[in-house]
This record gives sequence, structure tokens and C-alpha cells, in this order.
Amino acid sequence: MGQSMGDTFYKEIGGLSKTSGSAAWVVYSTVPERIQSAAFHDKALAEQLHQELCDSEPPILMGENEIDVQINEYSRQVAEGLIPYTVILENGELLREDTYDSEIFNITAPSFAVDRPEIFSGTFWATSISEAIEKAQNDWRIKINQ
Repeated sequence: MGQSMGDTFYKEIGGLSKTSGSAAWVVYSTVPERIQSAAFHDKALAEQLHQELCDSEPPILMGENEIDVQINEYSRQVAEGLIPYTVILENGELLREDTYDSEIFNITAPSFAVDRPEIFSGTFWATSISEAIEKAQNDWRIKINQ
């Protein structure tokens, strides 16, 4: 008899589910639409991020060929206990903050708005919102001086 999908894709290691590399645990954000936010080979990391994101689905085991995001991209941040915060700056000053419990949260790379270059926003991983704002302002300073 063949192995079940779960047996093929992951094994239990010390109580933590880890995939063999042909699959990963995907966390979907559902607001404003259902998108893949992150994927991890370690189910515990996927579950930890899921707990931080409002309106996300529990991790789903998927084949790597079905995954649209970089696997393990946020492993270090999640393992260190950092929280993803979205910070929006206008000319370097705080315009709006979306904390991890916001219904409009998505993980996004920091960037300037195409139609409003004075707006800089993105996800900043930190232990607190004040640290995330400081990281965003430092990143903004670096980018405007390039």
C-alpha cells in the first residue's frame, strides 16, 4: 500500500511537524481577499504566524508547486517572536499603523506608492508597534537618500 499524503509530505519531529521539502505549510490571509501570506516547512512557525494574523486561515499543507510565496521567507522573524506590523508614513511621519490584529493586514515589502511618492508603507517585523515605526522611519531615511 502507498503512503498517505501526510506521510509523504511531513513527519513528526519532537512534536513539531516538518515537511520533507516537497511540501510546506501555507498561511492564507483572507482580507481583503484570500491570498497566500507565507509558507514554512515547519508547521509550528506557520501556526505561530497564523496566531498573529487576524482573519487568516489555519496552515494548510500544500505541494511546493502550488505555493506562490517564497517558502521560509519569514522563518527567522517568526522564530525570534517578532510580530508583523504594517506602517504607513507620509514624508517620513506616521500616517497610519495597522497592527497584527487589523482586519486589513497583509504582509508587504516596504515601498513608495507609485501614484503618491510621499507615501512609504510596508510590513516591519518588531516586538512592538513603536519599534516597527522606528524601523520604518529608518528605512524611509535610507531609501530617500539613495
